[in-house]
Amino acid sequence: MRTLLVSVAVVLLFALSAFAQDEAVGLTGKGLKVGVNMADLAGDDAEGWDMKIGFGGGGFITYHFTPQFAVQPEVLYMMKGAKTAADLKWKADYIEIPILLKFTPQMQGNLKPAIFAGPAVAMLMSAKLSNGGSIDIKDGLKSMDVGIAFGAGAAIQMETMTITFDARYTMGMTKFVDYKEWNKTMEELAEDLEGFEWGALTEDPKVKNTNISVMVGVSF
Repeated sequence: MRTLLVSVAVVLLFALSAFAQDEAVGLTGKGLKVGVNMADLAGDDAEGWDMKIGFGGGGFITYHFTPQFAVQPEVLYMMKGAKTAADLKWKADYIEIPILLKFTPQMQGNLKPAIFAGPAVAMLMSAKLSNGGSIDIKDGLKSMDVGIAFGAGAAIQMETMTITFDARYTMGMTKFVDYKEWNKTMEELAEDLEGFEWGALTEDPKVKNTNISVMVGVSF
């Protein structure tokens, strides 16, 4: 499933690039972006976890159906997780594929504001807990996470490129811990768990990924 989703995203990016025109309607941008990802956990079982700063970035294309409305698929590497006051850190790396619907009001000048929203599917690449030492907990988490991203941004049109800015909140919609696999992982790592205290789970914890991202990009 992970390979299929990445393949679909890549095909979509190349297909739109190949068949669209660089006009007000059609392919209006393709580029890269990078920024800061402020990740946290939400849910009834997320008490005690605080925001953790990480990296986010990747590629995107923008395809306008009309001068005001566009779809913007992205393929991003996103660092998620959280930390506690006791210096326990939860770090998870995802490849995230948002499909954003954008609205850009028609305005005079080179500054073009926009608002956007859409689903975001993320595939888990790695996950670790650290508290002095570090343990790999990827096998205890679900391989896919689903969320909704929404935010606002602006583009500054220049002669040869466009500088983009955007800020977004991505709200996780799924509980990302698989309690059966988590218990199995904890048993297998028992010898490496000194300093970690985890009771056996009887259901998926009510914990979801959330993050606020601020990114700057270049579009051609």
